Amino acid sequence: MSFVSTLRHRVTMNSSRVYLERFLQHAAQQLPSGSRVLDAGAGDCRYAHLFRHTNYIAVDFAKVAKQYGQLDVIAYLVVV
Repeated sequence: MSFVSTLRHRVTMNSSRVYLERFLQHAAQQLPSGSRVLDAGAGDCRYAHLFRHTNYIAVDFAKVAKQYGQLDVIAYLVVV
């Protein structure tokens, strides 16, 4: 991510997302390469970049009219 896009990303995020991203950065650093990570309710896969070193699986039910990231599985999470 370039400096400008990083800055734009930070400015548009609310404070709870900032804290969540910090937590996820820390958590991702603790995981060994190849660890399995399930992002249940992945939506736009906003945090996928933090888990590049893992086997990241993005799941969402994709029923809302919005932009989704690269989902690996489309499923209703209550059933999964």
